[in-house]
Amino acid sequence: MILIEVNMWAVLVAALAHVGIGFVWYSPYVFGKIWIRLMGFNVDTSEGRAAWEERQKNMGKTFTLTAMGALIMSYVLAYFMEMFFVDTIADAVRIGFIAWLGFIATTSFVTVLFSGKSKKLWAIDNCYPLFSMLVMSVIFVLWQ
Repeated sequence: MILIEVNMWAVLVAALAHVGIGFVWYSPYVFGKIWIRLMGFNVDTSEGRAAWEERQKNMGKTFTLTAMGALIMSYVLAYFMEMFFVDTIADAVRIGFIAWLGFIATTSFVTVLFSGKSKKLWAIDNCYPLFSMLVMSVIFVLWQ
């Protein structure tokens, strides 16, 4: 078995980039307002506002788990890139896209099909990891 070494500093920076992209992506200035509406939270009504505020109470736990997920995703992507000897930005983008397409886009789309959620919501929620994985892939190549 081949021992694959992953640069943990690059993994940490890429995970932070993923979280940072998410903060911007879901901000009110980008997709936050439409995402809230597509999720069914009508913050213009007292019931919708109460549901949204109740959800906000658990944000510390949510952000902690999000960061842990980002670290895992970042590590696995770095591992793949080392395993395949990716050393150019073009190859990095290709690996990021293929990983997103094969593991994220397909499985989440099946969830949308069975849950009846909006395809617009799927697009917002899935273009974020696509963009993020492309950025993370480039970080790994540039860190070499």
